[in-house]
Amino acid sequence: MRRGLCMALVMTSLLLPLAHAQDEVTFSAPETLTAYQDDNRSLAIVIDNGGLNVIEWQVNFTQIPSDFSVWYPFEMVGSIDGQQSENIVFQIITPDDAPLNVYKLAFRIEIDGDLTFNHSFDLIIQYPSNLAFGVQSGSVLSVAQLDQLPIAVNITNYAEIEDTVTFSMESPEGWDVIWPNGVNRTISPSDLSFIEFTILSPAVINGTPSNDDLAAHRLIATSSLDEEQIYWDFSLRLETYRNFSIDYIGNNLTLDPGGSGRIEVTIRNTGNVAQKFDIGFPSSNQGESIVTSGSDNGWQYSLYKLYPSEAIGINQSRTFEVAIQSPYSQDGEISVQLEIRPLGNEAKTQSLSFSGIIILRHEVQMQITDNQCDEILPRSTCEIKLRLTNNGNYMDEFSLSVEQSGNIQTALSKASFNLDKSVSSDEVILSLTFPENTTAETIATTIITVGHEKAGELQSITVQTTAKGFLLWSLVEAEQNLGADQKLSMKVVLLNQGNYDDGLQVSISSSHLTNFTLIPPSGAVFEDSENIRSFEMFQIPRNTEFNFRAWALVPQDISAGGNLEINLTLMSVSDENQIFYVGFNQSIPAIGNDNVDAFYLVDVGSLVQTLGAMIAAWWGFCASLFIALLIVKKAYADRKKRLQPLFELRTEPEEPKNTDLSMEKKPAPEVSKEQFTQAFLAQSKPLEPTKQPVSREVISAASTIIDHHGEEDVINKMNALAQEISSTGPKSLHEANKSLDQQTQNTGLTELDL
Repeated sequence: MRRGLCMALVMTSLLLPLAHAQDEVTFSAPETLTAYQDDNRSLAIVIDNGGLNVIEWQVNFTQIPSDFSVWYPFEMVGSIDGQQSENIVFQIITPDDAPLNVYKLAFRIEIDGDLTFNHSFDLIIQYPSNLAFGVQSGSVLSVAQLDQLPIAVNITNYAEIEDTVTFSMESPEGWDVIWPNGVNRTISPSDLSFIEFTILSPAVINGTPSNDDLAAHRLIATSSLDEEQIYWDFSLRLETYRNFSIDYIGNNLTLDPGGSGRIEVTIRNTGNVAQKFDIGFPSSNQGESIVTSGSDNGWQYSLYKLYPSEAIGINQSRTFEVAIQSPYSQDGEISVQLEIRPLGNEAKTQSLSFSGIIILRHEVQMQITDNQCDEILPRSTCEIKLRLTNNGNYMDEFSLSVEQSGNIQTALSKASFNLDKSVSSDEVILSLTFPENTTAETIATTIITVGHEKAGELQSITVQTTAKGFLLWSLVEAEQNLGADQKLSMKVVLLNQGNYDDGLQVSISSSHLTNFTLIPPSGAVFEDSENIRSFEMFQIPRNTEFNFRAWALVPQDISAGGNLEINLTLMSVSDENQIFYVGFNQSIPAIGNDNVDAFYLVDVGSLVQTLGAMIAAWWGFCASLFIALLIVKKAYADRKKRLQPLFELRTEPEEPKNTDLSMEKKPAPEVSKEQFTQAFLAQSKPLEPTKQPVSREVISAASTIIDHHGEEDVINKMNALAQEISSTGPKSLHEANKSLDQQTQNTGLTELDL
């Protein structure tokens, strides 16, 4: 069983390559072969090995007619590599007396001794043909484009039998042939016959075919006896053909006054010979047919890049230019005719028309040479300097106009302009003014437009101007009134005459040690609840009055009397440099001789004894006063540090102000509304927050204790001094009781007026 299976596998492996070889090896050979008597004809057999392996071949002729032979220079065996083919050529030799007949031949091809191909073919023995044309090759004929050229050629049959000849023509592309009597002729032996045909010439397109080209033609005669062919070769030349095309014409001209331009024209020689042209404008002069330049009513025209002496090659182009220049005028137009004549074929002349027209361009350039109007104060005038330049192509007239939005007033120094081409005007001044009541930060828009009567608006420029803020506080009223309780009541009324909302920081100081305080208005910001020394008021509207009050106790214990000075310092919230002052004066009554306590009477005799005690008392008083001032100064410095840099309080009285309580006026700061708001809001918050804020009750208690101790110390020392003086009796005024010189400030109001 196993042996049988192995044999089957071996046989299968041997049969598979054979089957594969049958599919991959092919051959080809003719079915018919023609020969003459005593002839030697080639028989070609092609074997193609489509497989990958080398094959061995062998050819054996199995059938050869009598007296015929087959010759091969080698043995009829060989090999062919895979994917290769081989052309095997045998020579079949016919006898000289072989009858005209059809003979059968056969052969067998063996591949690798296993694969076999058998093939047979017919060998026809016939008489040879012998045809000859009556003309020799090499003739050259001429024909016009798109023309017909009839030709007749004779042919003779020199064979021994009748022959049927078939004619055909080989011609270049574009040429054609007509056979009026057909393409077949039966010609008897030694007979002469004519074949007629007509050649159709092509059109000359873009110079092709040119006059220099020879179109080769071949007349072919094929014998029916043995398929032999004879030829007659001749050439055709196209006759001279002159023509041209206009490939490009530029646009007609729109010109400036006195301007010029050129129009390009491209012509191409589409004939089959080089061509010269005569190009120009028709002339009114009988002696000249065309000219290359001319003029008409101030217009000039001429031709450039003609090169008339140079011919344009076949299918070549040339571009020339028609130049036109206009007169310096506001309007006008011209139309000129141009003729293009190909020399040698004037019938192909073409005429063209060109025109030029004057078009005015209304163009202007407006420039701002200087602008001082980005920001101005109300009632102030700023200037914008302008200059116009005529960028058009002719002298022209322009006008300026101004349109404004917002509360601003405008004025032009000049509104109409007549400018020559490319000329600039003198500087034009545009003045801008904000009215007196314009609010700060008001933005006004000014549109400056330059226009033309016909062209309309040509250019516009937009300018934005901002109203600058200014501060102006006026003192409306400063009123004081002394009550029966010796309390001096004060009232101050101010008016914000600036152009934006402002705020004030108000502080109070006194020339004498006494009780005094500010009475802030509603909405003010302050720290102390009693004895208020300063407060802030924000967002005081413009054109609005602002009033506040204050009071001070007039001292009643000064023997020599004097003047109590109350000084108010006011600083703008938005501009810390805007500081002004309001002062009040009130006389301090001296204690008279009729006083029941006889407080001021002294005994002259005891004055010397008490002088030392008196001096010591005053030194104690000054020391306590100095300590109190240090404490107040420290508190004031701490508070000032917190409120820096918004305002600075005066610690010392300044020189007396003038009698009308007028204030210093300075230019308003350039501060935006947002900065004002931030400044106002900043005042309500401590600039340097303490770790443990001190309550108002503690501050008030501290102030009360300081005032109480100061007053108690002074009273004790004065009582001791009075007791000494009482013991000696009043003799003269103690020198220490002399009143000090007081610096007064005239508020312009008398006590009676107040």
